[in-house]
Amino acid sequence: QQWGAEFSIWINTLDIPGRYLMYPFINTNTIGSQSEVEAGSSSSMVGFTIFHADSFEEAVAIAQECPLLNTGMVLEVSAIEDMSKLLGA
Repeated sequence: QQWGAEFSIWINTLDIPGRYLMYPFINTNTIGSQSEVEAGSSSSMVGFTIFHADSFEEAVAIAQECPLLNTGMVLEVSAIEDMSKLLGA
């Protein structure tokens, strides 16, 4: 699988905090508003990667270079709020 080698090269160029490059989901349940539990996910997300970028626009540009896009996969880019600042920690 050519995309695997290309993905490995791409992901190793990212500024990733911690030691893991990708966090794949292995088991998912969906919890409803009435606390009901349903096996599976309501999204098609299969995992996530956290990396540092100087801006949201830079993060989008980095994601646009991901070779998984060439396989038909879709990526979602989100900013993460540092909750310690909001909670005064």
